[in-house]
Amino acid sequence: MTIDYQKGRVFHTTLGFDTKAFECVGFVTTLLRGTGWATTGKVTIDFPATNKVSTREFKRKQ
Repeated sequence: MTIDYQKGRVFHTTLGFDTKAFECVGFVTTLLRGTGWATTGKVTIDFPATNKVSTREFKRKQ
């Protein structure tokens, strides 16, 4: 969800509540696109290919 708020912008997502979501490249891309839009007003990252599932291992910093 995106919202124009006064002179700023808000990006909000309900996705990403567990470690598995952080491994999904689609979620990571959505998060990066949303935060990029909120800070600059521009979206510069493309989504990965739609014909396959892309994941990466999530490692939490200790």
